[in-house]
Amino acid sequence: MRKLIWVVAGDTGGWNATYPVVRLAADAGFHIKTFFVGACAKQAEAGILKTDPRFEVVPMWVAEECDLVVVGMSQSVEGLQAATQAALTAKAPVVAIQDYYGSATTWLKAMQEHGTLGNIRSLGVIDEAAAKDIQEKVPAFTALAITGGPHFDQVMAKKQTWAADRAALRSQLGVADGEVLFLVVGQPDGTAEIVAMLDGALQLMQPAVPARVLISMHPRASALNQTAVAAYLQQGTLSLVNPLPIASDDLLPAADFVLAGYSTTNHFAVLYGMPGVMYVRTPILQADLERDTGFDRPMEAQAGAAWYVTTPAEITHVITEVQAGDGSAELAAIKQQQAAMGKYNDGQATQRVWAQWSRYLLPSHSA
Repeated sequence: MRKLIWVVAGDTGGWNATYPVVRLAADAGFHIKTFFVGACAKQAEAGILKTDPRFEVVPMWVAEECDLVVVGMSQSVEGLQAATQAALTAKAPVVAIQDYYGSATTWLKAMQEHGTLGNIRSLGVIDEAAAKDIQEKVPAFTALAITGGPHFDQVMAKKQTWAADRAALRSQLGVADGEVLFLVVGQPDGTAEIVAMLDGALQLMQPAVPARVLISMHPRASALNQTAVAAYLQQGTLSLVNPLPIASDDLLPAADFVLAGYSTTNHFAVLYGMPGVMYVRTPILQADLERDTGFDRPMEAQAGAAWYVTTPAEITHVITEVQAGDGSAELAAIKQQQAAMGKYNDGQATQRVWAQWSRYLLPSHSA
């Protein structure tokens, strides 16, 4: 049998966590078949999904003999269905990576309902907090490995080029020196609520902030969400920046503040040590957070590694504290927790995950 690995992915966050390890597998001589659904399929079709020309993109899942079946975590209905179907019917060990706190819980519970948790040989998680959360919510699942996130391996290298990346991105975006860029990381729903809260905060600021706003819509943004954002922006109260066709986490060096309901992009910002990382709570965002992750509050905010805001006035407070720099005790505490949260961010997560997966390869195909 040839050296073959199947990958099934629906949400881009799950794929981005998986992608670096799958590339390593391709380097080791494995043929890679990728089956994309949902946001991954849309981005692949549009040519903007991070991928590799060595991968074979296939139109449907086929349960065939292979070395491994790799499942990308998904919160979308289509992604969850594809992940569960692959794990239930796989003719090889199933392995996965949790890309973000809580993102694997729904899938694990679905597998538990089918009585097939044992099909999953390894689930890599980003840190102890992620492992503890799974142990509490799905105590029957024990195949956990604290590996760090492969998609976060780029952080160490990116820190070295941060200043140059910032200058280049702001030039491309048309953001002048002295202007303050707010990056709004869109959610599937509720993005207009973030925009409205930010707008209200900027109107409260005295003196006014020379603000520019960049909205990065979520790849799974609902039609209602898109319509609501467009309708709000028609008011013309915000100075908007036209987005670039790149992922929201790649835009971070250009930004001074980043706002989301919950997002892997915000976790990237925490690992980068950005001072203005805000998690926004609104009714829609809160309902989605609880549904997708089971959390009442994003883990980073709960740990004190990011700001947590519920009103425009609280956003103005964050802006004021960040502008105070070293004079802010609140900001100093956040920076301390950001450093603690980056414990496994040593650039070696991809290698640790591949070492974990290699334990389940056919003996004749292992290194």
